[in-house]
Amino acid sequence: MDLRDAALAVLDELERHLQKMRDDNQPARLSAAEAVAIVYKPLAVLRAFANEKGDLIDQGREASSRSFVKGIRTQPDALFFAKAG
Repeated sequence: MDLRDAALAVLDELERHLQKMRDDNQPARLSAAEAVAIVYKPLAVLRAFANEKGDLIDQGREASSRSFVKGIRTQPDALFFAKAG
């Protein structure tokens, strides 16, 4: 698994939940807190990966990846989702 796979696992879980809401004729809308509750496990994996491999990513000097890893490492979950939205 790499950073991309871990991030995609978070997005896939959110997408599944939103599609289920849509299929159940519910508004497909989530607050940041609701999103965190839904993706708690894959988000924990993403955060662990960022903490474990983040220094290697920082050495790559790729600005968007470095910024993403910094956000995962330092921001509370709800703020991370609020900024993404």
